[in-house]
Amino acid sequence: RLVFCFNSTGKKSIDVTGVPDFGVAIAQDTGKRLLSVGYNNNLDWVVVRVLSSGTTDTSFSTDGALTLAIGTNDYARGVVVRTDGNILVSGYANTDMARAIFASDGSLNTTFLTSGARMSGVGSTDYGFAVAVETNGNSRIASSIGVATLDAGLFRLDTMGNYDTSFHTDGRNTSDISAGGHDYAVSIIAYADSRYLAAAQRP
Repeated sequence: RLVFCFNSTGKKSIDVTGVPDFGVAIAQDTGKRLLSVGYNNNLDWVVVRVLSSGTTDTSFSTDGALTLAIGTNDYARGVVVRTDGNILVSGYANTDMARAIFASDGSLNTTFLTSGARMSGVGSTDYGFAVAVETNGNSRIASSIGVATLDAGLFRLDTMGNYDTSFHTDGRNTSDISAGGHDYAVSIIAYADSRYLAAAQRP
């Protein structure tokens, strides 16, 4: 069940799919509605939206919740609401970084990546975690990228969800923080001047 906490006095639990659901990231839109993303025991993405009062928002996917299967083992790890109102979700599917964008009503926005969602990798393993949006609409996804070992990485996407090749020539960059160990960039914020700050974990 996904649990929302309101102030320090209330909470809301939502059974989305009838199997255990796990919420791992949260965002707020301009209407003060709360979005939570994660995954369920079927290994599908789960996205839920509630009103500021805690009531399930039935204007989102008719019942306030949706699931999305991109691959066979899917985990949503980050969410942000763009300035145009679209909802950008990041994570991974199988062992590839994945992203999807939803319109405010919960439908996939098919102007984004044609289908609204995509998984794509550059190493044998690419995990997408948190996501942040810049003032120009481009987005950055904190990630781990690698073959034998995983390095902390960043993907930069343009407004349509494609790799932004003006960033490090191919839209991605990696850093081997632990010199051979597995590194994970798991959190990110974007500044107004296009700089960004990412936090990572290492062995």
